Amino acid sequence: MRTLGTPKAWLALPLGIVLATAFADDKTISREDLAGKLSGVDVKDITDSPVKGLYQITLGSTVAYITTDGRYLFKGDIYDADTSANLTEETRAQVRVAMLAGVDPKNMIVFKPKDGKVKHTVTIFTDVDCGYCRQFHREID
Repeated sequence: MRTLGTPKAWLALPLGIVLATAFADDKTISREDLAGKLSGVDVKDITDSPVKGLYQITLGSTVAYITTDGRYLFKGDIYDADTSANLTEETRAQVRVAMLAGVDPKNMIVFKPKDGKVKHTVTIFTDVDCGYCRQFHREID
């Protein structure tokens, strides 16, 4: 998975400061210019965010935000204060659904009930190096 530059490129700022800065400066740079400025980021990875003054950068399931002037970049969740919805998690969920849809069923191990009636589907990803995954496989029928 690609990352957003080096760890030094990430600025951990309180959301209020970032938003105040974003609204204070009307200078907006293009997505093309931003992509050129950020290592490993393509123009297609940069979209408008749900918040005015911010672009959203999505690389796989990693979501970050950058002010439209290109100055401040931060990683964190954005919540809608009116609905309490986690807008960042909604983006991650959409990415996960798209990634799952791209997995070829031939690469899956599928367990079906003996009667053939499937009421629910559970998709599990495992890692052979993960102790929890190994424990799961030892305990499941």
